[in-house]
Amino acid sequence: MQYKKWTIKFISMLIISVVLILTFLYFSKIIMFSYADRIPNIRKINKEYRLNLIQEYINFKFKKGVEYDIIIGDSQFYGFKQYEEDTFAYLLKKELTEYHIINLSIVDATEKDIIQILNILKEKDIKIKHIIYNFNLSHFSTIVQEDKLPKNKSNILTNLYTLKLQEDYWISYFKQKKFHKKNSQKYDSRKYNKDRYNIIDKNNINLNQLLSIMKSISKDVLVVFSPHSIDSLKESNYHIDDFIKNIERYKSIVRTKDCFLLDLTLAFEKKDFLDILHLSVDGHKKITQKIKNHIDIRNK
Repeated sequence: MQYKKWTIKFISMLIISVVLILTFLYFSKIIMFSYADRIPNIRKINKEYRLNLIQEYINFKFKKGVEYDIIIGDSQFYGFKQYEEDTFAYLLKKELTEYHIINLSIVDATEKDIIQILNILKEKDIKIKHIIYNFNLSHFSTIVQEDKLPKNKSNILTNLYTLKLQEDYWISYFKQKKFHKKNSQKYDSRKYNKDRYNIIDKNNINLNQLLSIMKSISKDVLVVFSPHSIDSLKESNYHIDDFIKNIERYKSIVRTKDCFLLDLTLAFEKKDFLDILHLSVDGHKKITQKIKNHIDIRNK
């Protein structure tokens, strides 16, 4: 009898503990989504759970009947290694006060990730007025097979999986800013594998598909060709002429889709970068002005 009593007590305590943990995870994630104007860094999250997290962020941030302006791309536009308030998306929002900007860029994005995000917006009938898309050749370095795309998992599993994500987010955010700025703006001359920027014929199809979806969501699509550090390109033994030819090939595709185009490929200096691609605080300020100037000229 005593054994049965303790068993029931143990099971009850276990159920209560699980409910409390899941409740904590749910509300801490909501707080994280409320506080951030970009998708939390999901780089370390298993791809099977990424789609769920992106959907939950979109569900929380976007409301029906409201018109939005989205920034979408990879870690450069996400603002990798930078505090949110130092990123160009945050700065651009302050410059373009009439815009309702939300940054949907994600770290390590491929064109498949971006297509999925766009399809979620389309399915939910979210109104998008402007799209600013960060085109980077490395979006297309990995062709993901259809059967390898991330699938939805249960919310319970997703909530459990996001514990590490939330820990990383809050620890990162509450680091001393002085320490962060002092140590995170040093230039890292890391090299990228040559295959990262190889041209694959199938990429033309993928880019066409991506731009077609964008144009079906918004009439105003600005494709910004990512700035790259020419010093790092040379250190990685890239042939700059070949690199530019590849860029021109993709630009010709963008033009056929009636999109606006801003080519910043080699427009920045070494001080604007943290490495071959990611921007320093100065780089984020510079790209803010470049994009704002482009939009101002168009609107005249």
